[in-house]
Amino acid sequence: VIQVQFRGDDCYLSDVHQLVVNLDRTGPALVGARFEEGSHTNRRDANLLLTLFDADFVMLSGQALSSVGGAPANIGAWIPASQAVALRFSEGDGPKQVTAQARDAAGNLSEELSATIILDTAAPQNASVEINNGADYVPNPSVTLTFTAEGADFMQISNDSGFAGAVWEPYSP
Repeated sequence: VIQVQFRGDDCYLSDVHQLVVNLDRTGPALVGARFEEGSHTNRRDANLLLTLFDADFVMLSGQALSSVGGAPANIGAWIPASQAVALRFSEGDGPKQVTAQARDAAGNLSEELSATIILDTAAPQNASVEINNGADYVPNPSVTLTFTAEGADFMQISNDSGFAGAVWEPYSP
């Protein structure tokens, strides 16, 4: 608490002015940063989910960003803190890393945290499947399948055209 009073040459005193100052030396806590979409996405738009405490502002940066909260000017700028921030990634597939930091009203900073997501906007190409080395007819229901696909990481197999009950499994050529 600070108190101030003024006096003129004529000895008249002003009212006492009191100012309460809050001393804040404890920074905000930024304890989590992850993408709502998970580890992979096929869209340039994503949501970064932040777990933060006592934060008034947040700054997001990274070469992979083309906008934060809908505005390119928000990249690397302090914006009001939020637990979910809409992002747009720069063009080009691959890993997209975003660094976050929080700040409180007193200017105290949190530690920086990073989150990475893989942007993959291209479907696998040149996919094919062969039954028994290309046979048109098979004598029994037990067959050998041969698969090829460029850019595929997973595949699913089913007798049902809607893939009911099928599970995604790793694909390796």
